[in-house]
Amino acid sequence: MAEQTELQEHERRITKLETCVDDITKAVSSIQGSQNTTLTLIKWVILPLIVIVGGLVGVKIALPTV
Repeated sequence: MAEQTELQEHERRITKLETCVDDITKAVSSIQGSQNTTLTLIKWVILPLIVIVGGLVGVKIALPTV
């Protein structure tokens, strides 16, 4: 009977640990997703805008209007 109680206790603890691991996995996936979004924004939005603005400023300096 003691083995049965001990086995049930271990099963309960394993179930609790599996729930915690699932929660941590979801949190890590969320962090990875936000990191990928940030990298995509930097690569395809922010850097091209910096290049465009830099080009416009360069043209403005090279060809000043009178």
